[in-house]
Amino acid sequence: MLLYKEQIRKLPRVTLDDISRMCRELLPVEYKNCPWLLPYGDKNYAKIFSQEDELNGYAAAYTDWHKEKLRIAFDHLPSDTFSGEIAVIDWACGQGLGTIFLREYLKKKNLTCRIQEVVLIEPSVLSLDRARFNLEIIDPAISVSTVNKTLNEVTVADLKLRTPRKVIHLFSNILDIQGISLKRISENLQGNLLLDNYVVCVSPCYPQMQRVYDSFLQYFTHPLAWDYRVAKSGKESRYDYTYHIQCLKLEANKPRQIITYKYYPASQFRIGYALECVSSLVKDLPALTYFDVYAPYELGAYISDDMEPIYAILHNLISRGLPTRPSLRVERALSQLLGCSAETSIYGGFCFQNLLSSADEEKVRAYALRGVPGDDLRINQLVFTPLAIARVQKILIEALISHRLDLHQEEWRVLVEEGDVPFAQLAIADFCEMFNHLIALSDEFQSLRLPRISLQVISCNRYRKSPLLTNDAVFEATKEIRRTVYDLVIRYSSIPKFEELDFTTYQVSRDNCYCLFPSDNPYAERCIYTTDRVNYRPLVEEANQPVEETVNHLRYFLQQLFRKEDFRPGQLPILSRALQNKSVIGLLPTGGGKSLTYQLAALLQPGVSIVIDPLVSLMKNQYDGLIRAGIDCCTYINAKVENRSQREKNMEQSKYLFVFMSPERLCILNFRRRLRNMHDLHVYFAYSIIDEVHCVSEWGHDFRFSYLHLGRNLYQNVLPKQVKGDEHITLFGLTATASFDVLADVERELSGEGKFPLDGDAVVRYENTNRLELQYRVVKVDADDCNDKFDVYRRKNEIVAEILKESATCLKELEKPENIKRIKRCFLEREGVSDAKIKEEIYQRDIRISVGDNWWRGSEDGSASAIVFCPHRIGLLGVNDSDTQRGIGTAIEVGLHTQRVSCYVGGDELTEQDRFLAGETNIMVATKAFGMGIDKPDVRFTLNVNHSGSLEGYVQEAGRAGRDRKMALSTILYCPNVFNEQDKKTGLIKPVPVDYGVHLFFHEKNYVGSDFEKWIMYFLMSKNTATLMEVGEEQGSQENVSGFLDRLMSAQSGEELVYFISYTHVGESLSWINDKLEEHKMPKLKLGRGAPTYEYGYVEYIEAIQKAIYRMCCVGVIDDFTQDYVSGRFRIVTRRKKDGQYFERLKKFLLRYYTEERADLEIANARELRGGNEIHQCLAYITQFVYTKIAVKRQKALQYMEDFCDRAIHSSKEWLEVNEDIKDDIYHYFNSKYARTDYATERGEPFSLTIDTEEGKRSSFDILFKYMRVIDDDVMGASDSQVENIKHLYGAVRLINRSVTDANPALDMLHAYCLLFLGVDGSKKQAEQMHSSFISAYCEFRERATDNPASFYLNMKRFKEEIQKEGRHVADQQKMQLINEWETEAELLFHSSWVRRFKDHFIGTSAQ
Repeated sequence: MLLYKEQIRKLPRVTLDDISRMCRELLPVEYKNCPWLLPYGDKNYAKIFSQEDELNGYAAAYTDWHKEKLRIAFDHLPSDTFSGEIAVIDWACGQGLGTIFLREYLKKKNLTCRIQEVVLIEPSVLSLDRARFNLEIIDPAISVSTVNKTLNEVTVADLKLRTPRKVIHLFSNILDIQGISLKRISENLQGNLLLDNYVVCVSPCYPQMQRVYDSFLQYFTHPLAWDYRVAKSGKESRYDYTYHIQCLKLEANKPRQIITYKYYPASQFRIGYALECVSSLVKDLPALTYFDVYAPYELGAYISDDMEPIYAILHNLISRGLPTRPSLRVERALSQLLGCSAETSIYGGFCFQNLLSSADEEKVRAYALRGVPGDDLRINQLVFTPLAIARVQKILIEALISHRLDLHQEEWRVLVEEGDVPFAQLAIADFCEMFNHLIALSDEFQSLRLPRISLQVISCNRYRKSPLLTNDAVFEATKEIRRTVYDLVIRYSSIPKFEELDFTTYQVSRDNCYCLFPSDNPYAERCIYTTDRVNYRPLVEEANQPVEETVNHLRYFLQQLFRKEDFRPGQLPILSRALQNKSVIGLLPTGGGKSLTYQLAALLQPGVSIVIDPLVSLMKNQYDGLIRAGIDCCTYINAKVENRSQREKNMEQSKYLFVFMSPERLCILNFRRRLRNMHDLHVYFAYSIIDEVHCVSEWGHDFRFSYLHLGRNLYQNVLPKQVKGDEHITLFGLTATASFDVLADVERELSGEGKFPLDGDAVVRYENTNRLELQYRVVKVDADDCNDKFDVYRRKNEIVAEILKESATCLKELEKPENIKRIKRCFLEREGVSDAKIKEEIYQRDIRISVGDNWWRGSEDGSASAIVFCPHRIGLLGVNDSDTQRGIGTAIEVGLHTQRVSCYVGGDELTEQDRFLAGETNIMVATKAFGMGIDKPDVRFTLNVNHSGSLEGYVQEAGRAGRDRKMALSTILYCPNVFNEQDKKTGLIKPVPVDYGVHLFFHEKNYVGSDFEKWIMYFLMSKNTATLMEVGEEQGSQENVSGFLDRLMSAQSGEELVYFISYTHVGESLSWINDKLEEHKMPKLKLGRGAPTYEYGYVEYIEAIQKAIYRMCCVGVIDDFTQDYVSGRFRIVTRRKKDGQYFERLKKFLLRYYTEERADLEIANARELRGGNEIHQCLAYITQFVYTKIAVKRQKALQYMEDFCDRAIHSSKEWLEVNEDIKDDIYHYFNSKYARTDYATERGEPFSLTIDTEEGKRSSFDILFKYMRVIDDDVMGASDSQVENIKHLYGAVRLINRSVTDANPALDMLHAYCLLFLGVDGSKKQAEQMHSSFISAYCEFRERATDNPASFYLNMKRFKEEIQKEGRHVADQQKMQLINEWETEAELLFHSSWVRRFKDHFIGTSAQ
């Protein structure tokens, strides 16, 4: 203290800024620039400081915050506040910063008001001494008195002023301190009311401050003479602050302004249960959920940021909906005892069928609307007993949080006085069951146990005959009851309070007595409790076998919260990781319960969960699903909602458990700041959930670049409560259809530097596309008389209604006994089921469904729904009509003579989606934007007007049908015709399959060309004059520059630069880049939609810029970016790297795809590329990589889908048999045993093609020969067949081959091997695939054997011997002749290629 005082005394004039600066200078050097990181720096403002560094650190860190909060409060005080002489009472004054600022404020505003007297209240001797010193040295004329007490010890006498004056009371960061008595403070305010008093309360904007200020105001008579409240929860920058301000005026000599309570004013809460038969009748009556609680202590002022997570979870569970469903125990008890409903089962869930008469329902509405019980005692119990149960359970939790109940006691003696409806026995038993299941499920809280509860209930005599009461019910308090000392007393009434309370009727320890009444003045808001996350016990063991004891506890919550009977296959392994707070990417089949999986996990954590959805329709659908489940603490935030700002504010204030949003929202700087700021507000996150996580791969590289930054944006901005070793959020990704390739891509994009650390077990696959009820049909479109692709489009448009009409006929054919028998037999064979019990269950399952011939007309008898997927938004293959062409929607309306058709494309309002889901229409015509996440049980048919862009996409869309587990049919319209088209890039004529060409248009739009992208990056870095650079010490100013590369290259290593790049106002720079693009015969850029199409095509300016930014992020040229959708510009952050570090970042990118050895080789190649510096070289390489590897992978997906359809229409079998072949194809692609990382034969030999090829990165003849053995006896199991094993191998080869970014000759040769065995059944495309795979494999193997060609020829000789091996039945004499011809062709190709390379090399050398 001496050093501080010495330094302050040296100053000619002392200001608050001087104090803050001096305190910073006195800190240890490591804390000078970050004083908030001092060991005490948990922002525990209640700490009583005893060290110099603590005082210095606090003043250095938080002086500016105090100043700004107080400035806002002072600015809004009444105009007559600052006049004449005033006194200041500075409560818990610390170093006197608040009073010092008030003095400076008066001086700055040139106010004549003068501070004459100050009372400093502070429990810390050290702080109080400094506060007094500061004030006396700043203004010796001020009379200062000190009170060295805690706030709860202060008396009126301590505050007595020497001279009566107007008083300003300062509570700066005080009322948020746990344990402060608001009652004591309000009583002490009465001591100086000879003149006006002004109370100024400022604090950070914690969610609980609303409740504290509401409680504080209850000590004052309303209306107040004047009061003011304002809050700001968001931060504009990292140095910004939040505040919650409450000010009020107490007038001089005015009696009864401060209310003196015998006990304490009521605290108000919101909570409520409603029975299923009642919920629809009361859902629009929110007043029912408010109730007042009177207690002999300040319940409403209790604040805890360190509550037991178990208590927070229990609170959130019972308050998840206003009202929400009660537990099954409560629902069943009231259903049976009051005869209001009958329990049934539907779609694997519990349902309670309403048995109430219309007269009963009218009474329910009337009583609920009135908010108090009526004459009908049964109806009273239906409405008010569930409410009472919820309220009492809420009080139990609050008593635990405030430590009024002790879990370490052996027994709790509990007394409940029922003022009317009976509830107590059921409420306590239900709470105990919920508590015990949660504790048993947790890993770290298993030692906690509820004490034995000795419950005494005093019931209401009016309900003596209620079936809810037992025979030994007590109806009045006996002497024994009055003599007993209870641990908890609850007095409950369903009628508002009308008389004074007496807390002395019963004896209770720790003042743990509560009186509950419905509120007649609703004001409280529900607040979700967030704190440390809970680690739960594993749910599965080795091989994902369930731990039944633990699963039983989780099953309890599944049944209570979602009314589902049991878990679906695959859910438990995903939940097991998530509930242990381990990041997980889960793969579940369509209809497998993905949404429920993350929702259950999120409800069992005390934190907010962010849910990333790709589509507005999906957000709305998920939101509606939660609402239907009685969970309304959720919202969605997107560009279509008008009250976005309020929803974001509510999120900050801990009002939601689930917040749905798009990945683009995380690219908004201010929204990111809101997310990070929530940690400072003590609002913590539980999970970052990415629904439809395959979009990270399938959409990220193509047109939703925000997905590629999603891992980093979530990991760095969505924060849980900080616990050592647990500083980041848990990732929870889910999808229904993702191949090995897509999942590998997802892992690559979400993990890595500054992203989620994903371990080897993070991906949990349970993908069973073998759905018993779902059938497939590929319809060949007859196009022999079509002259071009547009004729084919027109033909599809003409027949689509007829195909839909035929679907009902096909369904009836499928349901013939012999066909159902075949469907079930093939299903069991595909699964390899040998268990007699399972077989019997499958054969007994009824999958039939009655569908009428005119199912689309909406009559109840035989009604059904269909979804028709279109590749375009408008036109012949589009959802809607274009200016000149009829769309598919109109074609169906005309063809089926119906108006019951909805149309939806991405970006539309959700009206049509809602109509379809509500059953107002029967047919939905949509783009793929509708496919994900839509759950409508009666969808019998899906129809793809054009095949999907990938097999994953198709399975996703087909999976919308048959969600009720009844027969459904998915149809694809496919045309195999090929027409010659001119390539717009080259001008050359090339053959293009019709359906493939539809997707090729989008593919070429997304991958314009590597040279095009290089020009865009060069333009962005060096020529774009629409670039602004932040300059100045605090980067408050902006300077116009031409690109950002020159400044970046001249910056110091590690220096951060910030730029703004507009995509709406680009000036003359657009002309420059378009001139260059036109000169090189490339597409031009255009601003905004609807601009004219240029001669060589066009590209959206913003899309080109986004893609360039992503490429530069991959190699570290750009470190971060955000997008301002309002001003139309990107904000990019760059940091200068040391020489060689850009190549290091490029290598990290390549290690996602290559082995380290191969990555080093590629970096060496990158160093040889042309460029003025390593940034140019890295960007040139990564652009080349994208086009030679990633773009090719996308084309493979298209080709696989084309081949899938081609095989179906060229089969010689009838369509019912082809249906089974299609299911085989899908099953073995997604579920191949050889693609599993843990697969081994029955003899224990590991047989994972994924492991052996290192996910496609390794290739050798040894791998080839090993997997040719899958049809040998020593590999096949007892239930295997050669055909089945080859199908599994074929699926694994295709699956892994899609993921490779380099040639893999072993996989290519195995591809040919599988087709040789299976045959191509007349398909020219498959025959060509077999041929090209062999040629490719031969040439690549030969190329790799340049140093030892003899070994190559020996291996090829062995290959031919292996395929002729006895018992394998791969190649007959005719096939061997074909192989010999291919071998000759491949040898010629290899040598001609060698000659060409030789010629090019030496011609190049001579030219130099």
